Amino acid sequence: MAIEVIMPQGGQDIEVGRVVRWLRSEGDQVEQGDVICEVETDKAVFEVEAPGSGKILKIAIAEGEEAAILSVIAFIGESGEGIPSLSPNTDKENGLGVFIPVVEAKKTEVKSEPAGLVVSPRAKRIADEMGVPLDKLSGSGPKGRIIEKDVVVYIDKHRQSIGQESDTGIEGGQIESLSKVRKVTARKMQQSKQTVPHFYASIVVDMTLAVQARAEYNRTLSNPEDAPVTVTDLMIFACARAFQASPELNCSILNEDKIVLWDDLNFGIAVDVNGELLVPVIEKVDLLSISDIARERKRLVAKAADGKITSLAPARFTISNMGGFNISQFTAIINPPESAILAISSIQKLPAALEDNSIGLRDMLNLTLSVDHRASDGIVACRFLNTVKDVLEKPATIFGL
Repeated sequence: MAIEVIMPQGGQDIEVGRVVRWLRSEGDQVEQGDVICEVETDKAVFEVEAPGSGKILKIAIAEGEEAAILSVIAFIGESGEGIPSLSPNTDKENGLGVFIPVVEAKKTEVKSEPAGLVVSPRAKRIADEMGVPLDKLSGSGPKGRIIEKDVVVYIDKHRQSIGQESDTGIEGGQIESLSKVRKVTARKMQQSKQTVPHFYASIVVDMTLAVQARAEYNRTLSNPEDAPVTVTDLMIFACARAFQASPELNCSILNEDKIVLWDDLNFGIAVDVNGELLVPVIEKVDLLSISDIARERKRLVAKAADGKITSLAPARFTISNMGGFNISQFTAIINPPESAILAISSIQKLPAALEDNSIGLRDMLNLTLSVDHRASDGIVACRFLNTVKDVLEKPATIFGL
C-alpha cells in the first residue's frame, strides 16, 4: 500500500500550508528520512521528510499550491503500486483527536527567483508578500545570499514605491502592518489569556554548583560536533526529570469534560528570530542526555534562524529563557493546548544564607511556572518546581559525575 506524505501541522492553530518547492520529482527513489519538499505556513518554512522508502509515485500538491493541514500532498511506494483516490471529503485526525477536513488545493501565485540568485526562504517569503523585486537586491549573506535583512533594508529605502507609505492619519506616529508570525502570536496569546485560567508558582534556585559544573564540562569538549551546554539545556534536562515526577502535568484540555494525558514529552524552546517568536521543538527530551539536548537545541535554533522548523512534533511544554536580558523575574503566557510554560530569569549574584548560617554571594535564579488551572493544581506545580530545583542544585545528576 502506498505511503501517504501529509501536509505537516506546524502549529496547533494552523489550517493551511503551501508547498514552496519539491526537492524530488515523481519517479525519484527516496529513503525514509530524506527531505523531499519544503512547505510554508504562517509560522515558518518546514522541511518535509519521506515517511518511508520507495519511489515518489505521485505529487498531489504542486509548488505554489495550498492544501489543508494533514491532507495528502504525495504518495511513496513501489513502481506500479496503486494510489488511493483523493476526496475533498476525506477527514484526517490531528494530534488532539479532532478531525480536520481536507479541502481542495488552492493555487497561489509563485514568484520564481531570478537566475543566479540564492535567497533564504524567509527573505523570499517577505519579498513575495511585500512585492520586493529580488533582482534589485544585493545579498549580504554567505556567498552573496539574499537574507531577510537585505529585504528589510530595501523596504525601508523604497517604502513609498512598494505601497508601504506611512499612514498620516495618526498624529505623532505611523502605522505598520503586523507580520504573519506576529499576527498568529498575537491571536494565540489573546486567546490563551481569555480562555485559559492561568495560575503562577515561583521558586528561587541556587545555580552556583550548576554553573561551575557546566563550565567544567564545556572545557572538556573536544569534538567539533559537540555543543557547549547552555543554561537552557540545563533547564530542559531538569524539567524532563520533573515531568517524570509529575507526569500528570504532561496533558492538554480537550473539552469541558476530557483531558489528554500525553505519552511523549516534547519541549518547545521559545527563540527570537529577527524580532519574531518561533518555537522549535525538541522531541522525547526524557530520553536525551545533557549532551544530546545541547546538540539538538543548537541544531534546531540554527534552523529556526533561517526560518525553518525541522521537527513537526507538537510541543507539550514550553521553556522561555530571558536570562540574557538582565531580567530578575517574569511570567509567561501558556501556548494552548499545552498546560504549562516555564519562565527563566537571569542568574544574578545575590547574598544568600549558607548551611553554616553565614552569608555568601551565590548565583541565584528565579523560575516561574505558569499552569492551566483546569488541567492541574498548585500541589502539582510546587512538586514540579521543587524537582527542578533539586536537580539543578545537585548537578552530578545532570553530568553523571
